[in-house]
Amino acid sequence: MDVGIVPKESEIFKNTTARKQAFLVAYAKSGTVTAACRSVGINPSTPYEWLKHNTDDFKANFEQAKQSFADSLETIAFERVQTRDTNDVLLITLLNAHKPEKYRPNTQATNEQASEVIAKLTKLTRKSVGGQEETVEIAEVRGSR
Repeated sequence: MDVGIVPKESEIFKNTTARKQAFLVAYAKSGTVTAACRSVGINPSTPYEWLKHNTDDFKANFEQAKQSFADSLETIAFERVQTRDTNDVLLITLLNAHKPEKYRPNTQATNEQASEVIAKLTKLTRKSVGGQEETVEIAEVRGSR
């Protein structure tokens, strides 16, 4: 199913495949299920039912429409960079959401950071002189640092 071809309006109301196609085209342009459903005249829960049942390979086509929308955001970003209009926080936020693998800052913890956290957690419990474990209050640990 090509997400670029819009079915005739009369087909949208008679044919589920045509409704799916119209939804996918609208979604690729708007990027939201609500707006796409509104433009096609279907209930917002309908695409989720289509995803659940995945007839007509709807999941793959929906992913393609999502990618098409993300690509359009990227095109806008590149155009703005070329015209020196680069101060657009909303655009960056949308790119982070729709193309996280490419635009979201890497926030993975390093092994060194993980080791440091484990060491701090280990200090929260310490053995008393009698060999019994004693819980240390977090404020006490913070105060000792």
